[in-house]
Amino acid sequence: MRKISCVVLLLMCFTVSAQVSYEEIQINCSQARDGKYIITTHKEYQALIDNRSSHPNCSGYTFPEIDFTSYTLIGFVAGVKGCYSPLVNIDYSTNGEDCEVDLNISTRGLCKMKNMVVKWLLIPRTPKANIQLEIKIREE
Repeated sequence: MRKISCVVLLLMCFTVSAQVSYEEIQINCSQARDGKYIITTHKEYQALIDNRSSHPNCSGYTFPEIDFTSYTLIGFVAGVKGCYSPLVNIDYSTNGEDCEVDLNISTRGLCKMKNMVVKWLLIPRTPKANIQLEIKIREE
């Protein structure tokens, strides 16, 4: 019984350590337009920083430091209609080489008001060619 418990414990530890996930980060004061972004270098990130909002609260805002030798920055910006803030869910999967990230948005109500959805994620460094991004919008 002890041997079985040890084997199960080892398998659980291996499974948990083998899972790679993402970290959602807050990036404010950017004027990124609707779209999907894969940022792999400091130069690309600087272009995002240079497109800073002119809002008075943004003049002293410091963008987060990102180590692009270890991480890739993924961004989603989408304006969706609805009477209330949309429900947002992120699906992330990787096999160690390729990565797929889906932003699932459920709008609520038929109002034409534009609600902005902005999500920035850090994932383990992955070449752009190996990353697939998709925005899926469902009306409720």
